[in-house]
Amino acid sequence: RAALGKIGRSGGAQGIAYTSTPYWSHGIMHWALGTFTGTMNSIVLDQNKGMHESIRKRALRKLERDGKKGQ
Repeated sequence: RAALGKIGRSGGAQGIAYTSTPYWSHGIMHWALGTFTGTMNSIVLDQNKGMHESIRKRALRKLERDGKKGQ
C-alpha cells in the first residue's frame, strides 16, 4: 500500500532515472552534493567507495565469525 502510493512520484533524486531518496535527510544530502560538489566529484566518489568497502569488510568478518560458531 505504501509502495503503491509512491507511483508517479520522483522520490527526491532529481534528474537520475530509476533512483530515489526515500528519506528526507537523504534528499537534502543529495541536493547539497549535486549543487555544491557534483555527484561525480572525486572526493564524493572516494567517500562513497570507502563506505561500501567498510560495509563489505564488516559483512565478511561477520560471515567468518558466524561460520566458526556453526562448526
